[in-house]
Amino acid sequence: YWLGETYYARQMYNEAARTFFEAYNAAPEGDKAADNFLKLGMSLARMDETQNACAVLAELPQRFPDATEELHNQAAAERARLDCP
Repeated sequence: YWLGETYYARQMYNEAARTFFEAYNAAPEGDKAADNFLKLGMSLARMDETQNACAVLAELPQRFPDATEELHNQAAAERARLDCP
């Protein structure tokens, strides 16, 4: 997760997306799984992969219903920013 954050902060969104995806796949039930999933969607959005970003962000509440309210709010805000269906 933290490696992905460093890529994201440096606007290296392709590397960030790959890192968040790999981290999620390595530990889909881990403590940072929901965070990795959110940041994957956000990275895809910054790569102009809007359709894929919207799909990931829409799936987040189903995969992680017990995630923090803040995380759910971030996903919803990103979906609104992207004008996701």
